[in-house]
Amino acid sequence: AWKDVGEELARDRTLRFIFDSFDGDLFLGLDMIATLFDTDAMRAINLAHGDNRLYFILNLFLLLLFYAFFFRRTKRHGLKRNEASCFFANRIPISILSSLEVNTVRSFMTSNALQAALPKGKLLDYCNVMNLLPKPG
Repeated sequence: AWKDVGEELARDRTLRFIFDSFDGDLFLGLDMIATLFDTDAMRAINLAHGDNRLYFILNLFLLLLFYAFFFRRTKRHGLKRNEASCFFANRIPISILSSLEVNTVRSFMTSNALQAALPKGKLLDYCNVMNLLPKPG
C-alpha cells in the first residue's frame, strides 16, 4: 500500500518539482548549523585567549611587585642587620679576646659570603673592625 502511494507521489508534477527543488536543504541546513557552531567556538576561543593574556599580565605584575617589594626589602633588611653586627663587632673590647676569638671574628668579617652580599668597596665602610683586630700570631 505504501509503495503505491510513493509511486503516485513520484508521478505528480507538483510534488516532483518540490522534491527536486529542495533536495539540498538538508545539507544546506547542516552546513549552516556547522558554520554557526564554528563561529561560536571561535568566539569562545578568542575570549579565552583574551582572558589568558589578562591573567598573564596580572601574574607578571604580581611577580614584579614581589621582586620590587619583598626581595629588595629583604635585601635591605639583611644589609641593615649586617651593619648592626659590624657595629656590635666594633664595640667588642679587643684586648680581652683570645687569639682564637680574634681569628673567628676576622674569618667572619672577611668571608666570601659577606663580601658578596655587600656592594663593591663597601665592606670596610660597613665594618672597620678589620683595622681594630690585632694580627694573629
